Amino acid sequence: MITAYTVSAFTAHGSGGNKAGVVLEADGLSDDQMLATAKELAYSETAFVSKSAAATYKVRFFTVTEEVDLCGHATIATWSLLFKRGLITEGTYTQETLAGKLGIIVSDDGSVFMQQTEPKFLNQVSLKEVMPILRIEEGSFEVSLQPQIVSTGLKDLLVPIRNKEILMNLRPDFGEMSSLSKRYDITGLHVFTLDEESTAIARNFAPLVGIDEESATGTSNGALLCYLQEHGRLKQQDVYRVEQGESMGQLSNILGRFIDGRIWIGGQANLLTEKQIAV
Repeated sequence: MITAYTVSAFTAHGSGGNKAGVVLEADGLSDDQMLATAKELAYSETAFVSKSAAATYKVRFFTVTEEVDLCGHATIATWSLLFKRGLITEGTYTQETLAGKLGIIVSDDGSVFMQQTEPKFLNQVSLKEVMPILRIEEGSFEVSLQPQIVSTGLKDLLVPIRNKEILMNLRPDFGEMSSLSKRYDITGLHVFTLDEESTAIARNFAPLVGIDEESATGTSNGALLCYLQEHGRLKQQDVYRVEQGESMGQLSNILGRFIDGRIWIGGQANLLTEKQIAV
């Protein structure tokens, strides 16, 4: 038996966020056991924590279908849980992941920031390819920005939309979206609109990996903030905030900071439940 925790990460005002599974003692688990555990918990991602010779901990991430290199909300969930369980205190740590060794900052209030990989600005994608997938016309896009694949750990296609109303009313074609994701070797589409109160409002779709929509995504918003900085669309400030999940009734706040030129993504998390699972 193993203990699996449910933690909601990137919460807004103590609620909302995105649920992740976390297993803190995963050293003896096989890949098949991790995948089976992730399937049983049935969250978009589950994190498995084990000892590391290269970092404070090694963390692996599984969706219900496969292992992925990195997951933002499951990272925030993991390190918040380690803090709440008294296994770590306020400070700076590192995690070993398939995306590399990345830094973690834990504050005294339990908030967690995770270092992202260096941004990679990849293919631009034409509106004509995206329009039938999102089922909208060309006038619905923010024409001053171009859809582009960007990665700070996972590759997503960032798609700028003209306003919040259009964004919230999107009803994508998930079959066509999966086909495009395969074609460009991306996780999914991160669709956003610029906002006056927060930096941006976003929706994230990743049907190719079994997630039609996700309420809070760390790596996607890390890529988004780097993309906006690259295109001169960020005001100079210490912390940026992206809202996500409102369309799912799970409003989430994803925070971003640039430290020594690298984007760090963070937020708060709440421990919800724990359960015993036979492996």
